[in-house]
Amino acid sequence: MRLKLTIKQSFIAAIALALLVFFTIIGIYLRQSRYEKNSVLLISNTHDLLFHTERMALTATEIETNSRAFLLTDQLQFKEAYQKAKGEIPEQSAKLKDFVSDRPGQQILLDSLLFYVNRRITFSDSVIRLKNKLSIQDAVQLVATGGTKLYSDNIRRVVAKMQQQENILLQERKKNNRKETAVEQVIFLVITLLILVLLIILFWKERNWVLQKEQKNAEEHFRLLANSIKDYAIFMLDKNGIVTSWSSGAEYIKGYQKTEVVGKSSAIFYTPEDIKNDEPANNLKMAMQYGRYETEGWRLKKDGTPFWANVVFTALKDEAGNLYGYSKITRNITEKRKAQEELEFLLRQINQSNDAIYTLDAHRKIKSWNLGAEKLYGFKSAEVLNKEPNVILKTDVTNEEINNALKQIAEKDYWTGELQRITKNGELVYVRSSSTTVRNNTGNVTGYVSVSFDITLQKKLQQEINHLANMVEQSSEAIISIGLDSNIISWNNGAEKLHGYSKAEAIGKTAVALQLIQLSETEIAADIEELFQKGFWKKEMYFFHKDGSSFFGIITANLIKNEQGEITAFFFIVKDISIRKQLEEQLKKYNEELEQKVKERTEVIEMSEKRYRYLFENNPMPMWVIDLTTFNFLDVNEMAIVQYGYSRDEFLKMTAMDIRPPEDKEAFIKADHSFEINPADYNRGVWKHRKKDGTVILVEIIAHEIIYEGIPARIILANDVTAKKIAEEKLASSESRFRALVEKNKDVIMLLDENFKVTYRSPSATEVNGWTDEDVKTMSGIQNIHPDDMLYARAVIGDMLANPGKPVDIIFRNRHKNGHFRWLEGVVTNLLFDKNVNAILINFRDVTERIEADEKLKASEEQFRHSMENMLEGVQIIGFDWRYIYVNDSMAKHSKYLKEELIGYTVMEKYPGIEQAEIFKTYEKCFNERVPVHLENEFIFPDKSQAWFELSFLPVPEGIFILSIDITERKLAEEAIKKLNTYLEERVNKRTEELKKANEELESFSYSVSHDLRAPLRAIIGFSAILEEDYSNKLDDEARRITTVIKSNTTKMGNLIDDLLTFSRMGRHEIVKTVVNSIEIVDEIIKGLDSKIADNIEWAIHPLPAVKSDINMLRQVWVNLISNAVKYSGNSPSPKIQIGSFKYNAQTVFFVEDNGVGFDEKYKNKLFKVFQRLHSAEEFEGTGIGLAIVEKIIAKHGGYVWAEAELNKGASFYFSLPEN
Repeated sequence: MRLKLTIKQSFIAAIALALLVFFTIIGIYLRQSRYEKNSVLLISNTHDLLFHTERMALTATEIETNSRAFLLTDQLQFKEAYQKAKGEIPEQSAKLKDFVSDRPGQQILLDSLLFYVNRRITFSDSVIRLKNKLSIQDAVQLVATGGTKLYSDNIRRVVAKMQQQENILLQERKKNNRKETAVEQVIFLVITLLILVLLIILFWKERNWVLQKEQKNAEEHFRLLANSIKDYAIFMLDKNGIVTSWSSGAEYIKGYQKTEVVGKSSAIFYTPEDIKNDEPANNLKMAMQYGRYETEGWRLKKDGTPFWANVVFTALKDEAGNLYGYSKITRNITEKRKAQEELEFLLRQINQSNDAIYTLDAHRKIKSWNLGAEKLYGFKSAEVLNKEPNVILKTDVTNEEINNALKQIAEKDYWTGELQRITKNGELVYVRSSSTTVRNNTGNVTGYVSVSFDITLQKKLQQEINHLANMVEQSSEAIISIGLDSNIISWNNGAEKLHGYSKAEAIGKTAVALQLIQLSETEIAADIEELFQKGFWKKEMYFFHKDGSSFFGIITANLIKNEQGEITAFFFIVKDISIRKQLEEQLKKYNEELEQKVKERTEVIEMSEKRYRYLFENNPMPMWVIDLTTFNFLDVNEMAIVQYGYSRDEFLKMTAMDIRPPEDKEAFIKADHSFEINPADYNRGVWKHRKKDGTVILVEIIAHEIIYEGIPARIILANDVTAKKIAEEKLASSESRFRALVEKNKDVIMLLDENFKVTYRSPSATEVNGWTDEDVKTMSGIQNIHPDDMLYARAVIGDMLANPGKPVDIIFRNRHKNGHFRWLEGVVTNLLFDKNVNAILINFRDVTERIEADEKLKASEEQFRHSMENMLEGVQIIGFDWRYIYVNDSMAKHSKYLKEELIGYTVMEKYPGIEQAEIFKTYEKCFNERVPVHLENEFIFPDKSQAWFELSFLPVPEGIFILSIDITERKLAEEAIKKLNTYLEERVNKRTEELKKANEELESFSYSVSHDLRAPLRAIIGFSAILEEDYSNKLDDEARRITTVIKSNTTKMGNLIDDLLTFSRMGRHEIVKTVVNSIEIVDEIIKGLDSKIADNIEWAIHPLPAVKSDINMLRQVWVNLISNAVKYSGNSPSPKIQIGSFKYNAQTVFFVEDNGVGFDEKYKNKLFKVFQRLHSAEEFEGTGIGLAIVEKIIAKHGGYVWAEAELNKGASFYFSLPEN
């Protein structure tokens, strides 16, 4: 109570002191207000004078600028601006006179200022009046003389002097004001310090009382809070770690009652291992060091049960910073840890899984990628994150299939199917993929889980199985599988063909039930027993068809086993070998018959051996027997000795090789000398033999194999056919030549008998008229002649028959087999009297194309002649004797002769002296070298008139062909155009020079205007700064806002002027090209950006090539484009900027792409023009000149700029530079 009373008394004393100070301050304030009011009026008067003098200078500058602009451009907007500025002068003059009414010195300067301004106006008025009388050169010269600069300099000088005097006065007033203010501030400061001392003492006492009360309340609240929480053990420790408080949550979690733990060390909650490692003390040490320490670990309950705990230690300190204890909060998170361990184990299992498992977000972008996915597809996790799997894996799937899959996932929360994808190394893989949705608590889809496993091998195996199954199905052999219950399981097309049963009829039935075989049960059991023992079984037997017919076949059986080696079925292949069986039986029969015949033949040979010896010795042709192994003669007959000249003893010492000429010995050795008894003639043919005297003869050989005295031998009969062969060769050669002449000739040769029936026709006859030899057997040789040619043909036939042996010419039309008629030309000869021929010989050829061509040529010539007669061009044909053969009407008109006066006359006769003209050489060149010539020539006629002709000389069989076109009018027009072009070129050159000078003046003018505008802007910024700095306490919020707006807009105006100056300099700046490293410039610009902005942007910088350009200009291009991308993507939640390049049409194209606000493409033509902006200044600051500068720089380099964008989806800006 005593404390409260003291505080109350202190407050009363403070209030009394405050009132005393308040009234003192009021008195000081009233005095200061009167002084400051006078000061503000004087300072305001000075600022107004400074403002209006500057305004007068600016108005004078506007008068000069607009008058010069109007003089140079003749645009009314400059004249109107001039008149407006001129109209402001009287008002500004009146205001300035009011301001300097009490300042004699300034009145003198004001009179000088108004004098120069009026002279400036007078000069400009005279210039504007003379505008229409001055040429552009005079106007430029007038502007360039600098006469107007004198007035401007004097105006600026007077204004500067007035402003200087006012600034001196303003500084004196500010100095006095600051002194007065300083005295008042000292008085106010002393009073304020006294009040602060009293208040500090009072508040110190109050604060201690409040703190004590709040501490007690906080401790009570903490105790109630700790006891009300069951999931957390909240208790207090002293600075030595002894428990000082215990909550119900602590009792619930740890199992101790309050009386059991208070006063004991907190180490009882730790495991023996933690106590051994001094963990309790370390935890307290960390909490004391950092103020708060959080950890997790095993803790023990009262009953010794361990649990995983999350523990937070907080160091408790008093106001002096001294530690007096700790608060400790323990939470049992054993279940959470188990769940986390299970989740981590699951994630490890997923990551280590051989199956490809990856997760997607709601936009189907990859968010996780396990090792199985890396193994299957080859991509690392970093390569695929935030990308679409179907894009990076090139999934062979259509948009429709994707939409159907998404629809199924939306309906059923899963999708499964087979996909075809491409791995990183380009391999094709087949995967079975399943996708499942992941939803949040509200049921919204937050992502997808996709599991894929490789089925490529399975696919290949399936294809191989399908191929094998197709082979089995299409096999011509019956391939059947039968189960252990004897029922048919499979039945291919071959089985259907062999047995007649369809699959539906056969499957599920036994072979016995279908009567495919007719075996007893004992035979079937024995066959199955053999199959089980050997693993396979093969047998030939009769099989039966559905219609009851049978065929002989061979059956092969094998066992089908499962993976455990157990027999599950039988596999049978049945092949029809009926034909082979019939052949084998027939062969057996033939062998038996042959053996019987051999036996009979042997008996006949033995019976006729004596007869053979007699025939051998007395044969009129040479015969001998040779050993097939050594070729030695074993026996010869008498005629061989006579014809060949060798004795018997000489023959028996020789071999068959000795009677061969050298060139036949190799052929004899290669001949077939194998021993084979054959009743037919063997090795019949013609060979060369050499007699003893060296004569070579041709002999026809007939040989047979025999057994001679136990030796395999050959008996040979030789017939001398030398004379016969020579005669045959001559006859064959003659016949071959004749046949080749007839059969290979395109002309048709036919023989008719006396009844005009065809007895022979060469092969070309069918090619000519289409009728085959079979067709003409029943036809008359003249029945296909055209009816209109029949009388003519009969007359020719009559002439031919009346003159045997005389060839008669004929040409007629003959009907082709297809129905049309062909023209035939040839001769017919009556050779019926010749016994060797006895026929009418017809020799003709197809001349249809020739006759049709002749008719077309006649029509073409007629049309050509008609065309030439009516041509506007002159046409003449001159023979090799230089005489005119043909001229058309146009040529006669060109030559100034009649056609009759030219044809038949020489060129020299009609144009005397042409031999000396240059054109005569062209005639000679075309005549002699036979080459075409084209030229234009001025021709002088005998009457001395002149004309120009375009001439084309062409060599033709008759001589030369000349085409002439009168081009006299064209030549006259060309001459006039040439003179006009010369005149126009001179005017263009002169006008170009004038425009060049005008452009230079305009650039200089633009630069001057922009430069002059910067001075008043600096003044505005300076005065605004003075208002803010020196009069901030005198300005209300609206005034401060206005000064801020003035400075902001003036700064924008300054930026605009800077950009205008840059734009103006671009036109005058000479390009200095060097090799520029593009990537270094881009990196330098990005590093120069505000790090807070740049670090928030996702940059994608692709490789950029070096280019040859002006490095400063190119840096300006990159600065403008990159700063634009940064600015317009600033509002994007995830700004991205991509910079890259590519080659196109011999140019290097660079691009800067962002995901910002973009723009509507219908306005993109305005982008690169000065002051054209697609966004307001409130949205994005800027002057609208940056892109115009980019366009101007790139244009000077010979490149192009363009842009692509979509509203609210970003923009891409491109510029190109020539490669060379």
